[in-house]
Amino acid sequence: MNIPLYGPETAIAILHPSPDAALVQSLLGLAQHVIVIRPEPSCLDDYIDSGRVLFYKYEPNRLDTLIDAIKARYHLLAVPPVWEGSVELTARVCELTALPGNPVEAVRRARDKSAAALCFEHSGVPHPRTALLDIATTQWHMVERKFHYPFIMKLPKSTNSHSVMLVRSQEEFVLAVKVFQRLYEPAHKNRLYDIYRCSDSHPIIIQEYIEGTELNIDLLFDLKTFKVLGVFEKYPLCGPTFGEVQSMYPVNLSRSEVETCIRAAVAAVRALGATIGAAHVELRYGAVGPRVIEVGLRPGGFLTPNAINYVAGIDPLAALLHLLISDSLPDCDALPADRACIYGAVNSEAKGRIVRISGAEHVKNIPNIHLFEFLKTAGDLIVPLPEGTDYHIAKFMLCGDSRAALESIADEIRRTVSVEVEPTA
Repeated sequence: MNIPLYGPETAIAILHPSPDAALVQSLLGLAQHVIVIRPEPSCLDDYIDSGRVLFYKYEPNRLDTLIDAIKARYHLLAVPPVWEGSVELTARVCELTALPGNPVEAVRRARDKSAAALCFEHSGVPHPRTALLDIATTQWHMVERKFHYPFIMKLPKSTNSHSVMLVRSQEEFVLAVKVFQRLYEPAHKNRLYDIYRCSDSHPIIIQEYIEGTELNIDLLFDLKTFKVLGVFEKYPLCGPTFGEVQSMYPVNLSRSEVETCIRAAVAAVRALGATIGAAHVELRYGAVGPRVIEVGLRPGGFLTPNAINYVAGIDPLAALLHLLISDSLPDCDALPADRACIYGAVNSEAKGRIVRISGAEHVKNIPNIHLFEFLKTAGDLIVPLPEGTDYHIAKFMLCGDSRAALESIADEIRRTVSVEVEPTA
């Protein structure tokens, strides 16, 4: 996919506290410069082409001045949303630069699961029944009047299944409340605390639990139409937490069921007021049909872009930039019949510090591994769900022509890699 460059000072800006090398290098193939706006403007690793990667420090009360300075020096082509934690700020920068992007209010609704549920309700988008409460005043008998067990509890603003808990009884509700109270303690160490620390209340969401097949659907869209980039089925989990284990293609739904899910995903994006860009939609399909769980107005994270590239034959980040710069959607088949793919992780359910990881040598001999990378090493701290999201030991992607065969290989990888963790307080 060729994107026109407008001279030697063309640039793509991203807002991200710590973009990885793969993301930056991908963007360097689309413009002369990549501008990274983040709280601390220090450089990335030495192997990044520092002459083309520029760092600017973000200060909330000086955003307008910062953007004016960048615009005076560089020809900005686009400011794509590439990280969930900065999607609202990215939308604001798009407004300041008059570049294509979603309205700030649409992104804000997507980030707030309670606000998103209200939008879905108003627009007739199928979604789980949802209630917004305060953890300080909510009692189990109040919830039982509106919801049957099991139901879901979670924070209104969070990512990567952080805080999400399945509650199956009064006893589990009491335990879940204690978890949420810890999450709201000022001294509690979790990387998402800044999202909600300024709130006067301690909100929680109670949500109807939907049985069924869970899908991730990645879309590109503008005001007129949309394009599906990927449809993946999530590994089935029964709670009490819902960690990212693996996502699989093809999915165990019929073509007509998948198309029904896609229509619901697109309707959810429209209901939020989004106008152009990428969306990562999570929903469940069960006996009552599809129910949209949440929408991220940015490309899918983790290894989703790699899997889309293999299955659909397209780089989703390049496709997003092409949409933002040239106002055109790609031509690709997100549901081919001749390939299978699984991307996932080796996880630890224990909280503590890693003593050792074994099995690396044996993994090398396992077939169909397209990618395998350790994310942790001895000495690193593990903080699993629901209180943390730092529980991935390694990530992998498998490619072939049989999902069943790849599922067996994924199981073998998780059996092969073992982790010893020393508990911490």
